[in-house]
Amino acid sequence: MTKARVLLVDDEERIRTIYKRWLVRAGYEVVEAASGSEAMQALFAEARGIKLVVTDRNMPSGNGEELIRAVQATWPTMPIMLVTGFGDDLRTNVPVLAKPVNGPTFLAAVERALAAG
Repeated sequence: MTKARVLLVDDEERIRTIYKRWLVRAGYEVVEAASGSEAMQALFAEARGIKLVVTDRNMPSGNGEELIRAVQATWPTMPIMLVTGFGDDLRTNVPVLAKPVNGPTFLAAVERALAAG
């Protein structure tokens, strides 16, 4: 049984693959996006099914903070989690997970974000 559908946004395929592996093994269904624009397309296509957005901060075509603002403007109750290695100057109101991260820490943060949302 699937726990929830998670939208995973990161421009680095290697990172998405690792996070997806952790999520799938924990029982989540994963929708992947390599950019903010791909993420928004996925949300418009299946917003009701997605229960959490997990996004990277730094991406070539728009950053995670821009994506967070766009998601919150359109789906204000959608839980969002930001994963970043650059957290010194964040201007966001969502949970932030610092990179590098291991599987148990990542999955615990996902559970907290879903529970809070």
